Amino acid sequence: MNRKVKLSHKRQPPFIRSPATSSIQTKKPKKSVRFRESGSLEDVRLFLKSEMPIACQSDPICSLKRYLNCPNWPSRTPGPVAMEEVELVDDCEILGSCQVANLAYDKQVNIRYTINDWVSFKEVNASFKESITDHWDRFTFKIECTHVRHLHLAVQYKVAGREFWDNNLDQNYQLDIAAQVIDDEGSSSSSDDELAEVLWAPTFNCLDQRKFTHNPLLRHIALI
Repeated sequence: MNRKVKLSHKRQPPFIRSPATSSIQTKKPKKSVRFRESGSLEDVRLFLKSEMPIACQSDPICSLKRYLNCPNWPSRTPGPVAMEEVELVDDCEILGSCQVANLAYDKQVNIRYTINDWVSFKEVNASFKESITDHWDRFTFKIECTHVRHLHLAVQYKVAGREFWDNNLDQNYQLDIAAQVIDDEGSSSSSDDELAEVLWAPTFNCLDQRKFTHNPLLRHIALI
């Protein structure tokens, strides 16, 4: 007897795996774009100095200007020694001159000064500069004043065993060093007239350019 066998299970075709794309291709990095905040963006432009925009040229350059103020000058103290003038140089030195009577060949001129109202003091030697006439000589001195705001000074003159002082009738000579911020055009918060007065203040002719030999009183006192 022949038996018929019915196949109920259909054979599926074999599964063929395709090659993985990851094995033959590399992953590309992701691109990202970042924007800075508007407050931190910078706009840089290059140009020649001759082509500098007017807006840049007009920016003021500020500087600190120091100047002298002499509240109790000039003095007309009669005697064989007298302060003549002072000047602030390079904002850090006081250059001054004084006149002394030519009572003898050997002379010693000192400038005694204080920056703390005579709690302490220093002395600098004045150097001979020139003979004004046969009876009067000019001496000059220098005081460093980088960190000084107020200064008082007097002149000591030693000659022929004698000592003379010019201390501005016991008041001493007062120097105040002030500062003002100005720009490259010379403008400041002060008015034009005030500014002109301030900027031209460093030089003081404290005795009105007096020539002592032209003053009979001074000549008589000095030559006694």
